[in-house]
Amino acid sequence: MSVTKVLAADSAAGATAYIVLGRGDEKAEHLAERTDRLAASRFDMSPNEFVALAERLAHENRRKTQLHHYIQAFSPEELDKDNTDDVQLAADLGYALSRKMHPNSPCLVAVHVDSSSGHIHSHILTVNHDFESGKALRRFRRHSEVAIANDELMLEHGMRTIENPASKSWSPVAAPFDDLLRGRIREALADPSVIDLDSWAAALAKRGIEVAVTVHKVATDARRGKARGDDAFGLTFRMLDESTPGTAPRIRRRKGSRLGQDLAFDGVMDTLRARGLRPSLSPTDPDLLARNRKRATARASLAADLDGILARGLYAAMPGGWIGACGKIGVSLLRGRLHRDLTYARGGDEWGVEDLGDRFSAVAVAEHAADVAALRQIAPPGSDHLEVAELVAVIEQHRIDADEVAVPRQRQRRAFVPDVSPARERHLSF
Repeated sequence: MSVTKVLAADSAAGATAYIVLGRGDEKAEHLAERTDRLAASRFDMSPNEFVALAERLAHENRRKTQLHHYIQAFSPEELDKDNTDDVQLAADLGYALSRKMHPNSPCLVAVHVDSSSGHIHSHILTVNHDFESGKALRRFRRHSEVAIANDELMLEHGMRTIENPASKSWSPVAAPFDDLLRGRIREALADPSVIDLDSWAAALAKRGIEVAVTVHKVATDARRGKARGDDAFGLTFRMLDESTPGTAPRIRRRKGSRLGQDLAFDGVMDTLRARGLRPSLSPTDPDLLARNRKRATARASLAADLDGILARGLYAAMPGGWIGACGKIGVSLLRGRLHRDLTYARGGDEWGVEDLGDRFSAVAVAEHAADVAALRQIAPPGSDHLEVAELVAVIEQHRIDADEVAVPRQRQRRAFVPDVSPARERHLSF
């Protein structure tokens, strides 16, 4: 059993010096005696070469972070610090974790047994550069991602893991639904039956999760790895939420990128490829692109139509109010046990508030209707048929007219002011 920790490390020289020599008096003593504090180690290159490489890559690519620093600590019940085989096993497991997370980045692994707790722990330094993509490391920067990778590694080597680690963060503040959804998605991804995206979707379905691949056009060249006009892909998950305290069951959606970089589209594809698999569902499949673009167009059209209803502000006076106004543009509203907020359906597609925007939630629509009603109460008679923009203009003009009637403007007589004062004129006459 082991636990992990993620540390920030902008200085490769400082981090490397610490894991090899320590700090302060300890470092001075090792330097004087030409020794080090390493109980075991696994290096891809010498520490000096490692530091030089990390600094050079950070400088060439204008990066602040030179490397990533992880700590992997083992229970004394499984690895004994006085057993040389156990100490070397810790080094091997640390190296394996580094390769699992960043297979294309050089690393240093240093094992220490000099901590006051008596635990064996490994320091894992990884250069912040992927030599396959040529980019900085984007995954395994959060503890949750590293912990899952470490647990998988422990299971592969027949070691124990901490039971239900996510339970510590289960509270209303820590978003229990997100934790539950994230865990089930990763559990499905680790299922031995998963060989491609289709089989992964089937594994998710067994766990009560729906997944959809989305696509949109990149609008700017500032996005890393993408150019304007390129297709960018994402994943959206849907699951019934019965875990949030104090709320009724409802269907919730979450984007994969919100749950973790490893659950974004690129992260899932990388995980599948790391197993030597080739996903059968290609993200450039013409039918898939066509379906997702059609859905994206439908969503934009629906949002524009709903914005039009809000802008006109006439729905409050219509039979059925907001529901009736939506019905006139072919939109049905769903609100039942599984739909805590409004869900809009048109053309066979369903859209939640999280898809369209908070301005279309039941609360926001009710507040908007109240605001429009307040305007109509202060508007002059005969304004009930006006849209909001016209209504505001009429109210403003009515106020101006009322002010002019209440306080008539006095015509002011302007006194004659000569261009040259009499004193100046007398002075100029001399």
